[in-house]
Amino acid sequence: MKDKRIESKELTSKINSLKRNIDSTKEKLDKKEEERKLEARVKNQEELFDDEDGPNDEIIDEEELMLLREQKDLKREYRDKYSQLKSLKSEM
Repeated sequence: MKDKRIESKELTSKINSLKRNIDSTKEKLDKKEEERKLEARVKNQEELFDDEDGPNDEIIDEEELMLLREQKDLKREYRDKYSQLKSLKSEM
C-alpha cells in the first residue's frame, strides 16, 4: 500500500508538470497565432484589391508546427498518466 501511495504522488507530480508544460505551449501557440493574424491584417491593408474569392488557407511556420506537435505529445502523455493515476487510485 505504501508503494502505491508513493507511485500515486509521483504520478500526480508528473501530471502537474505536464499540465504546466501544456499551458506554456498553449500560450506560445496563442502568441504565434496573434502575430500571424497581425501580419495578415497589415498585409491586407497594404493591398488595395483584396481577392475575397481566393483561398483562405492559413500558413504556419516551422516553429508553430513544432509547438503543435509538442502540445499533441504532451496531451497524449497527460492522458496516459492520468489514466494510470485513476487506475491506481481505484486499486487503493
